[in-house]
Parts: sequence; C-alpha cells; structure tokens
Amino acid sequence: MSGDFYVLPLCDHEISVSEFTSDWVQCRCGIYYRESSLIAFKDALQQLSAASNRLDHIEAAAQKLNIQRASELGYQDASPAVSAQVPVPAASASSAATTTVAAPAIPKFTPPPVAKPTRPKRELPKLSPQQTLLAVAGALIVIALTIFLGTSFAYLGTPGQAAVIAALVAASAFGSIKAKKYFTIISNFLAMLSSLFLGAGLWAASSLGLLPKAWADPIQSPYLPAVILAVGAYSFFMGKRFGIFGFSALVAPAAATASLIFSSTYLAGILASSSPLRSLSAIAMLSVSLGMFATIIIGRQTLATRLAAAAVAKGASKSKSKKTPEAELAEVSYQKDLAEREINALTVIYRASVVGLLAYLAVQTLGLLAPLVQSAFWQTLPIEITPEPISVLSLGLLWLLAALFIERIGARFTAAGTVKTSVKRLAWNAGFSYTAISLAVLTSTLQPGADGGVVQETSIFMLILNALIGAAFLFSVPKRVAEDMPNSVIASQVA
Repeated sequence: MSGDFYVLPLCDHEISVSEFTSDWVQCRCGIYYRESSLIAFKDALQQLSAASNRLDHIEAAAQKLNIQRASELGYQDASPAVSAQVPVPAASASSAATTTVAAPAIPKFTPPPVAKPTRPKRELPKLSPQQTLLAVAGALIVIALTIFLGTSFAYLGTPGQAAVIAALVAASAFGSIKAKKYFTIISNFLAMLSSLFLGAGLWAASSLGLLPKAWADPIQSPYLPAVILAVGAYSFFMGKRFGIFGFSALVAPAAATASLIFSSTYLAGILASSSPLRSLSAIAMLSVSLGMFATIIIGRQTLATRLAAAAVAKGASKSKSKKTPEAELAEVSYQKDLAEREINALTVIYRASVVGLLAYLAVQTLGLLAPLVQSAFWQTLPIEITPEPISVLSLGLLWLLAALFIERIGARFTAAGTVKTSVKRLAWNAGFSYTAISLAVLTSTLQPGADGGVVQETSIFMLILNALIGAAFLFSVPKRVAEDMPNSVIASQVA
C-alpha cells in the first residue's frame, strides 16, 4: 500500500489522498468513506502487519531455544521429518552395547491456507412445471415464427413487414425484462437485440418505401446518424427504467458512432461542395469534438443512472425477499459484485468510445499539419492545400472553452470528484495548438504571391510577425489563470 493511497475496507479499490477535498469522498463503486475512518483502517493494517512480524520472530526464537536446550541435554539436532539418534548407556554395566533414543521433534508452524476469493453466487428462482411448459412452448413458437418469416417475409407487404419488426423489438425487450430475474446473460443479449432490431427497422424504412430511398445514403442525408441517435435514446430510456446492462452498454457507442458518421459523411460532403478550393475539415473536427463531449456527459450520466438503479434494486430485494438469511446474504453479495462488474464495464465502454473519437481527431490533425510541414521543406506552397484558417480557429476556441469548463466545473461530473491532470493537459494543448495552427496558416497565406494561389517565398515581415505571435502566446495566460490552471501555461508555451 502506497503512502499516497488509502486501501478501502468495503471494496477492492484505492483512493488517493489528494482526492479528499472535504472530510468525505465517494468511491467509483458508490460507497462513501470518511477520511478519519480510512486513517484508522490504515493504522490497524500496520499494527496487524507488525503483529505478524513479531509472531514470526517469536516462532524463530522458540525454535532456536529448543535446539539449544536439546544440545545441552546431549541430544543431536533433529527435524520434524528425520529423528536424530543419540547414544545412551545400557542398564547393564558388563555390556558395552548402547541403545538409541530419538530427540524430541521440533514443532513446525504451518500457516493455514489462504482461500482464494470466489465470485459470489446466488440461488436462482425455481420454475414451476407450468412456467417450464410455458417457456418451452414460447421457444417452439419463436422457432416456428422464425422459419415462417424467413420464407415469407418478402410477401407480407410494407405494413406487415413494419408490424413484424415492431413486434420483434417489443418481444425482445419484454423477454429481456422478464429474463433479468433468472438469467442475466440472456437478459442482456435480448436487450441488445431489441435495440439492434429497432435500428435495423428504422434504417430499412427507406428501402421499404415508408421514407425516401435517398435517406438510406449517409452522404445524401443525415438519416442514418439520426437512427443511431434514436437507438441510443431508446437504450438510455430502457436502461434507466429497468436497470438492464445490455441497454445501457449501447448508449455511449451510439452517441460516438452517430457523431463520427455524421461528420465524416454528410457534413463532409456539404463542406466539400461549399468550399471546393480550401479544406473545411476543421468544421467536421469541431462536430466530432462536440460529439465527444456529449459522449462523455452521456457516459457519466449512464453510470450515475446505473448506480441509482442498482441501489433501488437492492432495496427492493431486501424488502420483498422471502428467502432464508443465508440465501439473502448470498443474493446481496451477488448483486453487489454484479453491479460493480457492470459499472466497470460501462466505464471501459464509454472511455473506448471517447478514445475512438480522439483517434479520428488525431488523424485529421495530421492532415492540418501537412501543408505547414510542406512549406518548411519546399519553396512553394499552394494555397488550395492549406485549411481554411477561420474554421481551425473556431476549433481551437472550442477546445479552449472546453478546457476552461473542465478546470472550473468538470469535477462535478466525475465519481472521484477530481479530473485527471492528463485530461486537463490534453484539452489545453488541443485548444492552444489548433489556435496556433490557424494563425500559422493565416500568416502563410498573407505572404507575397498568395494572390496568385502559390506562395513562392517567405518574407522577412512574415517571419517577424510569426515571432511576435509566438511571443504573444507566451504571455497569453493571465497571472490569476496561470496560478489556478498551471496546465494552461505549459500549453501556451508549446503553442
């Protein structure tokens, strides 16, 4: 255990000392701890470790004294496995023969085996014969309907096909809700299947003739991102209402995917047609950035909703349970372990969604830097390959505003009550870097020859102007802001 962290008595996590902005702090699994309690728990662990070391010393000293005493009495050294043989004079004086006696065995302390932690299990509710027959009958009906629809779906007509898809969405959602009590995996699978059926049905509405067919093309219409957002909204509502992990797991990926598809297809096509000479990709990057911020907020809201749903479910199981105390304790342990695993999985899912959007922004940023690198190694710079500087400046200002927002109130949206330094550093560096890129592109296009579409050489005036802009970045952060937000100063120096 590091001196900068507290080991928690009620869960397997650790909390940094710096996270205590007050006397209380909440772990990411939802448990509240008081700092004085954690200090007492830490002292108790240290005392327990010291007592264990003292026990080892006492055992070693007792073993040493036993060997020493046996040597004084004339016995040979002996171990628990092999008994030493020592000579003892016989009772008869006329006989030279000797008999041997074994030295007392040295007792050896064997610590009890440490049991490996096992995942809590629960006793599943037992199905009555009537419920079993109904489940089997339902499975047979589903199989029969699958065979029937697979052969005659095309002949049902548009209203019939729409009704079938709506029935599939409703049936899978109903099955997910009912299966949650018995089989968690099946419940989650049916929840995801319900959301996927909804998305497939909405997207196929254009091919079925209910909507214009052009809407199915994401380059010509934003309908596909809207469908994905609708699936995310449906999953969020169902996950919040019924506390099913399968629904909640699709919310953050839906928001990230919709933002990425909208920005890289429909919005990119509009930007390319509106500005055929100079790239407006920074506007698409701005849209992806907004989608990333929305994904973070939605992901955190989904986690908070899942924690609240777990607490409500736990209270309901305690109030309505008719099990024995042992079975009730096992059920509580199982639900606690399940909630913790689901919250950890949701955290990984929404962070992976954010990382995917950051990877897209990183690739697009390399495209923004390519013309500047070319201008450094070649004598000519075609203006048409440079990005439009005002769009890049808008992207930089958005990230600067986001960095200020994260510094001021970002901690309210985190479970630990603090924002990691790496996140603050990323936001500040992105804001200042995009702003610097926009100004560098702007000064490059203002050089002599830019009116003809190609910059032939760099003028002394522009070199001096770039130096002045760089110096302005060094002093762009006010003193008060620099004291409260030191990451902004480093980012301005890099810019």
